[in-house]
Amino acid sequence: MRIAVAFSGLIRGNYEENIALFRQKLPTAHFWYTTWKGQETKNYINRYYDEPIIDYKPATELEYPHTYTRFKRNAAHNWHDRSKQILAHCMTVDDFCHDYDVVVRARYDCRLCDYIDLYEFCDMTYKENKSIGFFTPRNMPAPSSLTGVTSGDRYYQHHVDHLIIHKKSLLRTDIAYKLHEDKKLLVAEYGWWQVLSQPHGDNHLAFRGGVKLD
Repeated sequence: MRIAVAFSGLIRGNYEENIALFRQKLPTAHFWYTTWKGQETKNYINRYYDEPIIDYKPATELEYPHTYTRFKRNAAHNWHDRSKQILAHCMTVDDFCHDYDVVVRARYDCRLCDYIDLYEFCDMTYKENKSIGFFTPRNMPAPSSLTGVTSGDRYYQHHVDHLIIHKKSLLRTDIAYKLHEDKKLLVAEYGWWQVLSQPHGDNHLAFRGGVKLD
């Protein structure tokens, strides 16, 4: 099983330490790094992308499941650029991850907990053909163990995204680009659900814990 770790998006947080933790956890994986033009210049960045233009307001103009009301309470009008993270990962996978079985989508500000076994979940997505998301609510400390989430507003039409591990074949980059072109790509966790879970019959998994954003 060939594993790629694909960092993308904004360079922020304690990114040098976070990258080192990923390398400790996945010493046999291959690592790729992309970001937007205008971000910090680092000698290990493989590609700087032009930031996509979002000329519509996906956070408030599109139809969402009822669970989105939680986000509307948290100033969703500032979320209109949050579909860019999905496009960034799709571009990274298309450019660098052709020859891998499993892709770990990582944020630069994502800190791994000591107890998470990334190889276990890489094996799980490969064998079970399900993408896997991890999250810890921002206002909570990192849990001391993982808890599976199978219902509620963190699961229904919602693919948690602080860390995502997916079988490479599960990512439908063509769907993501078409949704963006048609101004229908949802933001954040809902957009991840559109391109990783919905095309395969809502087959994603969600876990609380394992990671914490800086």
